[in-house]
Amino acid sequence: MTAVITSQNLTLGEIEDLSGLTITDSPEFFSEWQGDLPDLSWEETQCLDRVKSNYLSRLSATTATRQQSPFWTRH
Repeated sequence: MTAVITSQNLTLGEIEDLSGLTITDSPEFFSEWQGDLPDLSWEETQCLDRVKSNYLSRLSATTATRQQSPFWTRH
């Protein structure tokens, strides 16, 4: 039986711990992106860099508070 957990009660770090997800920067992660695609514009690249930076910043912020969670475990 699958347990249902509401995401509003969890941090991003807790969700990663519970699901076993990990960060990867491997260019092979999405095979769909390996095709013959047009290059991104400078603006698109800047936007994606900002999204990545914001995500990593949020992840770092949640790491500091993860030990206070009953879901946190050391791997």
